[in-house]
Amino acid sequence: MHHHPLVGDYPPDPRFGWSAKAVIVLISFLNCQFLFVKSANPFGVHYVQELYLLALLAYVPVYVLRKSAVISRMDGFVLLYATLFTGLSAVFALLEYGQPLFYGILEARVTLMTLAYFPLKDLVRGRKKRLVYALNTTVFILFLVALLGLLVKLGLFSIAGYYRFGTSDLAARGDIYSADTLRGDRMATGRFIVIFSTIYALTMVTQSASHAWKFVAFVALWHIVFVLQERQTMVGVSVSLTYLVLSGFHLRRIRKGSVAIVIAGVGAILFAYLSSDLLLAQSRLLDNTLNADFYALARVDTALSIFEQMNLTFGHGALSLLWQDGFHRIFSERFFLGDVGIIGTAFRLGAIPALLLIGNAAAFLVLRTLHLPEAGLRKLVWALLAYLAITAITSAPFEYVGNYLALVFLILDRSPSQTARLELATSEQWAAVRRAPLNWNQTENRLDP
Repeated sequence: MHHHPLVGDYPPDPRFGWSAKAVIVLISFLNCQFLFVKSANPFGVHYVQELYLLALLAYVPVYVLRKSAVISRMDGFVLLYATLFTGLSAVFALLEYGQPLFYGILEARVTLMTLAYFPLKDLVRGRKKRLVYALNTTVFILFLVALLGLLVKLGLFSIAGYYRFGTSDLAARGDIYSADTLRGDRMATGRFIVIFSTIYALTMVTQSASHAWKFVAFVALWHIVFVLQERQTMVGVSVSLTYLVLSGFHLRRIRKGSVAIVIAGVGAILFAYLSSDLLLAQSRLLDNTLNADFYALARVDTALSIFEQMNLTFGHGALSLLWQDGFHRIFSERFFLGDVGIIGTAFRLGAIPALLLIGNAAAFLVLRTLHLPEAGLRKLVWALLAYLAITAITSAPFEYVGNYLALVFLILDRSPSQTARLELATSEQWAAVRRAPLNWNQTENRLDP
């Protein structure tokens, strides 16, 4: 028997071979968006994101057909979630602005990243050993991204010159990001996988005495503060860390944690001192945070524009920049729905539909978390959901975090209530399924003892 602080004891799994492990690593690597074309990512390759999403969309029907009798409640929730948040936005944009459905779906494609849950579930199959491997894979991705971030920070690689790779024609025209926005020391590649692995590592620190996890947590926090440099991310991770500390209140661990924080702080100061450019950049970032004119911020301009156009019952959808310059021709070049979180969701879907969808989704996730059989996994999921809740005003908790949510859904699928099923076949087939004896040791979705 093996032991993991979050999932407890679990038996070996001889059928978990290198091929399944390689596919999990591949999906995790693609989920981190390392090769996706986006801002501040010099490694983006054209059409990788589109091909990956097409593969996920092709896999889902195969998955559903294989589960021809029934699917789990979590499966149904993920399908419904991805369909509604993607489809409603595209339909409302068609009705309001005449944008073709193709561009509407293309604009909401990040939401479809949640579909990675299905191949991951097929590989994990409810077994603890495989779930632990999937979680630990995010740490491998974290170290890869942190290494590249270190190269950027040391000046060995500059993100400011990433246009020469041809990764973003729109940005190269200056339509989206200005030279002031693209600082050469800031890299957002793999943001949400980094955040996930950071919270996972912090949870492991509170549950395990291993010093290795403390090192992982230090690397993750260093990357968030010095490379990612997003204030909302720092606040969200801080709230998750506060929850983890308070939920595992222990005087000895607090003393050790305080010493670790002091050492990390001294190390950060020394690193900043050895790099005068970095110190200047951090000083400017802090000054902008404390002294910026609130009403001049792009987020506030976007929010004010949204409130003027808000509709309670029907949304406006989301326009793609590839279709007549999107919202830029209607509002301004600083109008981005992704900057205003749930306010942008209300604009997309309508205030009442957005409230109903988000409220029901949140209630479903909370109930699933309460029924998780492992206390360690419950603590991890609460910390992950706390991050989404605290950053909801600046980062929509469902539309732009599909890769993050796919892993949350994978953990929540371990609930005992996964034995409850949604009927997808005739009543006779369903009755036959219910009459059949249920033996978890013989089913592919069995729960390990």
